[in-house]
Amino acid sequence: LQHLITNYFNNNLILNNYYSTLDFVPAQVILPLKSFSLWDRLLQIYEVYKPLEETNALYEDVITLKVAKPSTFVTFAALNRENTAKWISILNKAFMTFSSSKSVLLELYEIFLPQLQTRLNPRTSVCDCETIRDCFETLLTQLEKHKVDCVDYYLRYARFESSLGNYRKSIGILYRGTISKNVDVMKSKWKLWEQLLAIAEENLGVEQVRSYFKESLMTLPNSLLDSIVVRYAEYEVNAFQQYDKARAILQFGAECGPVQQHAFVWDYWKKFELKYGNKETFKSMLRMKRIVGDKFVVDTQAFSRLENNVEFVSSGIQTGSAAPKDKSDTMEIELDI
Repeated sequence: LQHLITNYFNNNLILNNYYSTLDFVPAQVILPLKSFSLWDRLLQIYEVYKPLEETNALYEDVITLKVAKPSTFVTFAALNRENTAKWISILNKAFMTFSSSKSVLLELYEIFLPQLQTRLNPRTSVCDCETIRDCFETLLTQLEKHKVDCVDYYLRYARFESSLGNYRKSIGILYRGTISKNVDVMKSKWKLWEQLLAIAEENLGVEQVRSYFKESLMTLPNSLLDSIVVRYAEYEVNAFQQYDKARAILQFGAECGPVQQHAFVWDYWKKFELKYGNKETFKSMLRMKRIVGDKFVVDTQAFSRLENNVEFVSSGIQTGSAAPKDKSDTMEIELDI
């Protein structure tokens, strides 16, 4: 093994020829240089019998040779756990080495990122704080290149800033996530808006909070608006007693789809009117519910008659209305309250 290091490793021409395929490299020369098991065995021997400086030098040689595995970096970092600067340097090399492998990169970050936040003290050291920020920024940049849904890392990054009292930075990070193309709109983006709005309500002014609420309603799909709509209405009531504005918000959310799809909003609106409204506002809410219910009814008979559609016999039995209508005014609702 010592012969291998002395005679072959320092000959960079061999490696350059091998990687560039400009010249033929004999198998008996290159195979030992590229043997993972051989280098792993040599590293184990050095860890037991050699000083830390020589062991570190060998690890650096292995990284340069491009025969380092993810576990190699984990072990290398563990050997230097007392030297924080060296430990961080090893982390950065690991992230750079495997930047093209999405799965390995995620595993390395899951191992090293919690350790980084535990080892450093961002509350008392600006340098430590910036080191953690750099790690998060590098992580997001690398994962976005792989088109990975980064919602969890945006949330972690925002929590880190919030733990330091940097609420505006936290909101800025979450907002970046809401406009990122690598956060799934249907599955993940609403989580960022929920967290952003929670922090904004406690730390920002009225107009800024309202602007974030409005943008979230315009950004998210209609099927995911229920919780945001209810939160916005509660904010207007609890903070400013703006009952009419809250009703307008609830009406907006309720009209975004069929009644059954937005049952959460309708249930809250009912409780809202029972608590803050009167007989007329309650009747108005019921009228709106009926209008929305009729609006989203599908006329199956008319739809089946369209070109390339199949008409079922049962579809012609009734005209597809939500419920039988009598000749009386359906907008007139009697309440016994």
